[in-house]
Amino acid sequence: MKSFVFRYQRILKKREDEEEEVKTKLGEANHKLHDLLNEKAHQIALQTQFFQSIEERLTGGIRTSDLQLLGQSKLHFKDKLEHLESQIVEVQLLVIQIKRELTEAVKQRKIMEKLKEKEFEAYTDAVNAAENKVIEEIVNYRSSQKSGDS
Repeated sequence: MKSFVFRYQRILKKREDEEEEVKTKLGEANHKLHDLLNEKAHQIALQTQFFQSIEERLTGGIRTSDLQLLGQSKLHFKDKLEHLESQIVEVQLLVIQIKRELTEAVKQRKIMEKLKEKEFEAYTDAVNAAENKVIEEIVNYRSSQKSGDS
C-alpha cells in the first residue's frame, strides 16, 4: 500500500508559515515596546538629573535668563515624555492586535493538524484492515489446502 500523504499539506504549510510571520511581527513589536520603555526611563533619569542640578543652582542664586531656560527645559522634558508615552500606548495596542492575530493563526493551524491526524488514523485503519484481509485470506487458503489434502 502507498505511504500516507496528507492531501491538504500545502494549506497546512501555508498556515504554519502565516503563524511564523505573525510570531515575527509580535517579536518586533515587543522589541519596539521594550526600546520605548527604555527610552522613557532614560528620559526620566535625565529629567531628574537636570532638576537636581537646577536645585543646586537655585541655592547659589540664578539669573532671570536662566529661569526662562529652566521653563523651556521643563516643557521640553514634558513634551518628550508625553510623546514617548503616546508611542508606548500605540505599540501596546499593536501588540494586543498582533496577539489576537497569532491566536487566530494558531487556531487555523491546529484545525489543519487535527484534520491531518484524522486522515492519518483513517489511513492506518485502512492499512490494518487490508493487512487483516490478507492474513485472513492466507489462513483460509492454508486451511482449505489442509482440508483438501486430508
